[in-house]
Amino acid sequence: MGNKNVAECASYFGDSVRLQLDYFQKVVRHDSLPAMLEQSLADFASVKIEMDDWESVISKDQQEEWVTLWYKQSWVDKKGKADSLAITDDAKIVNGKIVLFDEKIRHFPSGKK
Repeated sequence: MGNKNVAECASYFGDSVRLQLDYFQKVVRHDSLPAMLEQSLADFASVKIEMDDWESVISKDQQEEWVTLWYKQSWVDKKGKADSLAITDDAKIVNGKIVLFDEKIRHFPSGKK
């Protein structure tokens, strides 16, 4: 979502999605996603995602599909402060749409002692 295309991002999610993020867990209806995404981007001047890799896995019984993403997200907030995170996401896919999005993050050291 480096280009902040909220409509495109929301289009990949199902009618509702369980979000499990850093300090946040909630089931969100699809029609609420664009406003939620806009709000989460409001404080950023820029956001950049550098993908490391991704893998799609379908269970042996063919009943579940998951995609795991590994990437670094960096940003500059509207006050000019830069920061970044290492992120791994697991997304459960049903009928081609994300219905569960589970994010795990690693905060980088600030470098200040």
